[in-house]
Amino acid sequence: MSFRKTLLAATLLSLPMAANAQSWDPRVQGVYVGAGLGGNYLMGSSDSIGAAPARTVEPGFEWGWAGVLSVGYGFGNGLRLELEGSYRTNDIDVIKGAPGNYSRAGGSAQSYGAMVNALYDFNLGGIAPYVGVGLGYQIHNYDSVRGVAGTSTVTLDGDEGNFAYQAIVGVAL
Repeated sequence: MSFRKTLLAATLLSLPMAANAQSWDPRVQGVYVGAGLGGNYLMGSSDSIGAAPARTVEPGFEWGWAGVLSVGYGFGNGLRLELEGSYRTNDIDVIKGAPGNYSRAGGSAQSYGAMVNALYDFNLGGIAPYVGVGLGYQIHNYDSVRGVAGTSTVTLDGDEGNFAYQAIVGVAL
């Protein structure tokens, strides 16, 4: 075997040891900026429409997507606190209410707002799962939401703000 092949073999055999010798700690320490994209499930809500006596309708939503930007502080022990701005969108699946389910429903709902999150990072080597919770305020906007049941039609439009909460599960690589 030539010297060059022996050196190449020794280098290739030493790479796994060098990779294992380096410790990687995913726990954040200090100020950080983050961004993320993910899935989102919006729970149904009840809305009153029309003049007295008002009808109550309950829109149901499909899974949607969410985008977030955050700035936070990591304490170096796995705990992080952050301020998050978010945007979420979900299509309407069905609208329930009198005189029946509005099966031909369409349109979408967007939510945007700010949350304060507390997260915990787990150190498992090259993979770092994390969990967290958040509290904040979200503005919910119906965009061209319309449902038809027989000859009855319902339309939802406008903005509404509310207290919001979230559960957070993720993985950092």
